[in-house]
Amino acid sequence: MKYFIVLFLAFVSSVPKFSYAKKEVCKGNTTYVSSNFICNNICKNSFKVKCSLKLFQRTRCACYNDFALDKKGKCRFKKECPYYKPIKTTTKKPATSKCGKDQVFTRCKPKCIATCKDKYPRCTKECNGSGCVCKPGYVLDAKKKCIQMNKCPKLQTTKKPTTSKPGCGKHQMHRKLPKCMSYCRKNKVEERCLDRKGKYGCVCNKGYYWVDHKCVSLNECKKYNFKA
Repeated sequence: MKYFIVLFLAFVSSVPKFSYAKKEVCKGNTTYVSSNFICNNICKNSFKVKCSLKLFQRTRCACYNDFALDKKGKCRFKKECPYYKPIKTTTKKPATSKCGKDQVFTRCKPKCIATCKDKYPRCTKECNGSGCVCKPGYVLDAKKKCIQMNKCPKLQTTKKPTTSKPGCGKHQMHRKLPKCMSYCRKNKVEERCLDRKGKYGCVCNKGYYWVDHKCVSLNECKKYNFKA
């Protein structure tokens, strides 16, 4: 029995002893970091976050998130770093959102733009890029500004002369045609009566008579050279 006890004690004494590293006590605005990769904020003029990619074989102390290392290797509050400038994140508004009065931005501009002259243009549904267009109920005026559709100026139209009012010749006037009209016929005047109800045309003035599509006086009628 004593022999076995001696063998056991000899085996225990031959096993190598393991030493465990004591946990480091962190001081001065530091915290214990258990991660192998450690990133530390560094106090510099530009104040940029730099990261050390060294693989540490043991855990260590590092600065808190709101602190950074100064030149002396001490953790200090970030705002106390020389020339500290916090990084501002600004959201830039797209330039396309800047539209004029009574306009809206669209990512699909129509190829045909409604105007005061053409309020309802016929166009395909294809997009003509993005940009600003008049908001609903508005159209472009002559100055390329958006105005309400009902405020467009009235278009001036040139009246074309109608065939019902042709220009009459000398000693003539345009009016409703009488039933009977006087004609110069072989050195004398005679009347012709026709059904001309509701018709308008050129009529000889008083004292003048029709001959060869013109009006002449009685003296001219007597001297008129009629064709055989």
